Amino acid sequence: MAIHHDTRRVQLLGITDSMNQDCMVQQARNLTDPDHGFLRGRRFLIMGRNPAFSERFRSTVKAGGGEPVGIPPHSPNCNPFIERFFRSLKEECLNHCLPLGREGLRHLVTQYLEYHHRERPHAGLDGAVIEPDPLLANRSGGIARKDRLGGLLTMYHRVAA
Repeated sequence: MAIHHDTRRVQLLGITDSMNQDCMVQQARNLTDPDHGFLRGRRFLIMGRNPAFSERFRSTVKAGGGEPVGIPPHSPNCNPFIERFFRSLKEECLNHCLPLGREGLRHLVTQYLEYHHRERPHAGLDGAVIEPDPLLANRSGGIARKDRLGGLLTMYHRVAA
């Protein structure tokens, strides 16, 4: 996962049960792609101390125009936004479901990301939604409920009068 600190936008980089250097280098290429990369227009990539962030990964990020920055040992507070995202993902979604395989986990995470971006208010953004639906703005009718994952994730909004 990667997160933009200013907007709280999160991108799923991949789900695998066999992480290796080639996979991580490909993720670095995807992140720094000049046309569609998640780091487009961003300078720094703050990374944890996982050995998957190898020298090959870092050099690929540098070649793509990014600057990889590692956090100090035993310092999760140096990367609080992604730590908080993972806590929310676990508490609001994954702790309540039993994913059946990689595709089941991918479905849960992508549904949570849709909820995170389009429906969930964020305290760090003064209660704003990352990607608000313009069709739901300025409505004055009754309250409607929208469910994801069978009601596990819920959003309420006003309907047109």
